[in-house]
Amino acid sequence: MKNLITLVGMLFLFSSSSCIKQRDVNQFPNDLVFIIKKNGEKLNDDILNNMKLYYLKQGSKIYSFDRANVPSLELLDGGLGIQKIPFPIGIENGNGTKNYYLEYPNGDIDTLYVDYQKLDHDEAIKDPCYCYFKLVEIKFNGVRASYDMAIKNVYRFDKLN
Repeated sequence: MKNLITLVGMLFLFSSSSCIKQRDVNQFPNDLVFIIKKNGEKLNDDILNNMKLYYLKQGSKIYSFDRANVPSLELLDGGLGIQKIPFPIGIENGNGTKNYYLEYPNGDIDTLYVDYQKLDHDEAIKDPCYCYFKLVEIKFNGVRASYDMAIKNVYRFDKLN
């Protein structure tokens, strides 16, 4: 009887270990997380807390707080000046918008270009993002963005003026 119980237990272990559950493909990639630096320094929190994100639709500014499905800017804790756009821009509004604008309290404006590529299921499970919308390119004021070397998974945008 002990041998039978041991055999059943071993069969259960082998059958459960060979059946690896695949995780679901993410609909969207991770949040867009970035830091804006001027002369190598982060911007003042008062500026960052009062920035606005918008895009143009038929010549009119559509601000992030105008509609629930348009992303908003969020300043993350920690005093590093890191911001995130919680929902990937360029996808959710359905009109293929790729050009966005960051408006500062003093009226200055920076451009943000965000481009995603829609993947089918087979492509999504093979891609490192494991998602249906792969981030292809981000540009800040026309310059391709790269990760900040000091902060993992955070894009660095360098403000020139």
